[in-house]
Amino acid sequence: MKLYVKLEKELSYRRVALNIKAVLIMTLSILLNYGGIAFATDDFCSKLDIKSISRHISIPPSTIASCTKINDKDMLYQVILKDIRRIDFIPLIIGNDFVIKGQVYKNRVITTQKTREDLIKKEVKKFLPQLDFVSTIKYVPEKYTGNHLIYFITDPLCPYCNEAGEDLKIFAENNNVMIKLILYSVHPDEGGDEKSVQASCMDFTLDEYLSRKWKKEPAPDESQCRLGIENYNNAGEVYNELGIDGVPAFILEDGTLVSGAGIELIEKAFKGVTEKGSNLSLRQESENR
Repeated sequence: MKLYVKLEKELSYRRVALNIKAVLIMTLSILLNYGGIAFATDDFCSKLDIKSISRHISIPPSTIASCTKINDKDMLYQVILKDIRRIDFIPLIIGNDFVIKGQVYKNRVITTQKTREDLIKKEVKKFLPQLDFVSTIKYVPEKYTGNHLIYFITDPLCPYCNEAGEDLKIFAENNNVMIKLILYSVHPDEGGDEKSVQASCMDFTLDEYLSRKWKKEPAPDESQCRLGIENYNNAGEVYNELGIDGVPAFILEDGTLVSGAGIELIEKAFKGVTEKGSNLSLRQESENR
């Protein structure tokens, strides 16, 4: 009888131990695979995929560009998605059972900003040959040595663009920078597309382009040449693929994209390029001369 009672107790203890083990395994399984995302693992980033993210939030067709751990205690990860349709990067914060779309701030600094800017710069730099192909007007300072280049994306009917162009020319002269214009209109219903084609077909200089008189007059039929129309359409494709939201926009030789008419933004971006050294190849320099 005593032996039976003893055996029964041992079996009871074993059943309790097995139940506890089962509960632990189940809990661990939930933590590892909640919503299809390996939230609680050390190799979270390697197991993360777009499908699991899209179960929590609507996202455009994307790939994962960056994934880093923010916080060990709360298992938070900073993830940046790359939109495959255009150059755009989407910051996310992924936690144990949620996804937040937005930036991470720490000590008044956006922690995702530097990573996002570097990713954009890397992608934009791939488009430099295409920008060169669709550029129509070139300005070379008198003492240009072939070291620096700025692509100026502009619309003939944009007054801010014209002011930015005048400031950019002075900047180029003072800093020995070549300018190449890419003409694309955000005012096609007002004839901006025809004026862009006109400037291309008439082979304007920068000074002729920046003058305001021709922009107020209707584009003559003879100014709408086939090559100018093709170039304008190609420029529009590049504009959209770059994900540019408006003009004026400027692209530096290292892929830095600057939006807005303030010359101060150009000066700041250019300083970053000159401090790191020019990225123009010898081939590009010889072509630009």
